[in-house]
Amino acid sequence: MNKTKHFEYLDSDEFKNKTKATQKNYKSIISNINYSIVGTERPLIKKIQSTYDNINTQQTYLNIILIVRNYMGLSTDLLVKLRNDNKIKINTHRKTELSKLSETIISYDELMEKFKQLPLNKKYIINYLLINYGFRNSNLNLKLVKELPEEKTENYIVIKPRYILLDMNNYKTKTTYGNKNFKDTNKDFRTAIKSLKLTDGEYIIGNKRNEQLKPSYFNTVIKNNTIDQLGEQSINKVIVKEYIDRKDFAGLKKLSFSRGTDLNTLLSSYNMYDIDTVEQMIQPPPDTLDNNKE
Repeated sequence: MNKTKHFEYLDSDEFKNKTKATQKNYKSIISNINYSIVGTERPLIKKIQSTYDNINTQQTYLNIILIVRNYMGLSTDLLVKLRNDNKIKINTHRKTELSKLSETIISYDELMEKFKQLPLNKKYIINYLLINYGFRNSNLNLKLVKELPEEKTENYIVIKPRYILLDMNNYKTKTTYGNKNFKDTNKDFRTAIKSLKLTDGEYIIGNKRNEQLKPSYFNTVIKNNTIDQLGEQSINKVIVKEYIDRKDFAGLKKLSFSRGTDLNTLLSSYNMYDIDTVEQMIQPPPDTLDNNKE
């Protein structure tokens, strides 16, 4: 059986019409498939399940396999069923883990009380951006500049007379959401930025040679500087939980925009309740939301 038939997809117009980032991702995954995906579905499903123990990895390869088989006009019904079954398992596991987290994680009020006690320094800046913008770690890779360059390839911060400009050009979902810029007028944030005494071209978080930190070390620095070492994702979950508790739809939309995350994704991946869609969110919340009431 031909083990390389799926490589033909890489020469197709369908593939060539994808964005460069998508092409790179598809090519990387397809290049790692060393078995035939053009035969009947049942043996292929057994091969997928035996090759990838991790269910999330199965989903990654299933998505590409389905794209290629659809392109080739091959049957996909059983493969689609497997992907849907896996999705249910993943969601069930996610909800269980988030439910456990909701019982132990810091409350929003506790988070904000500890935030208010921070001195106006680099740690304040990190937590301020995570709490108020829902940024990912990569967004915090900020370079201070006097003026934005014509060709913007990084994330920049500019001290303007009346506000701090955050100009985001290098973050996880940039290809989907494009450039984002924010005008921040918070006086404490401005004071904290100025306290670093950076010169033009220096990074908010960099090494002594003014070089960007390696991603793994950068992520460690961010986590170590977050309140209670919660890390970016846990802080985002606390914020999402607070907006859900308040039924603050506008707040969720604002967070979705600044983070660069689809609202449904934000609600399905970061909330700690069984609320997966916007429609469910704006309905009366589950009884578990009222446990803290007298």
